[in-house]
Amino acid sequence: MADPLSLIATIVALVETCAHVVQKVTDLKRAFSGAPAALHSLAVDCTTTAAVLQRLESLIRQRPQILVGTGGGNGPAGLRDSFELLVQGIRGTIGLVGEEVQRILNTSRDGEAGKAMSATTKAKFVWKETLLKDLLREVREQRSSLSFLLDCVHTYDIVPLPLLLSTCRWWW
Repeated sequence: MADPLSLIATIVALVETCAHVVQKVTDLKRAFSGAPAALHSLAVDCTTTAAVLQRLESLIRQRPQILVGTGGGNGPAGLRDSFELLVQGIRGTIGLVGEEVQRILNTSRDGEAGKAMSATTKAKFVWKETLLKDLLREVREQRSSLSFLLDCVHTYDIVPLPLLLSTCRWWW
């Protein structure tokens, strides 16, 4: 992803992937009454992550120069590598979440909609639940890092970072 357009394309595809994961989770919750609460968290986290990614997309569309920076101490260093690293990490983690949810859906298709989960299906889900929780933790951490970076960009717009740091020297 060397240019803003390719990063935007990746983000758009990733937001769509998040929407697909949420749909799969919704299908799983609909298929079985009493589905584990972790599914609700999964849907919420994917939706929240998509919102932060859309915030990044909007920033890049409005100010593509933020990826390059002005260098020479006159502005922030280019943030392309940081944004790309975070987007790639989120893409990999959301992809794994989607695969695991699809596996659960595939193994649980034998039941009727609205029926309680069978003991076998619950056991399979509990087996995967730890993995899903670990993946969700990763998504939350990556989303938090992306939000922090976006907040730093917006803070820099209000108060230039060198000026902010020069006024806070007494902290060191």
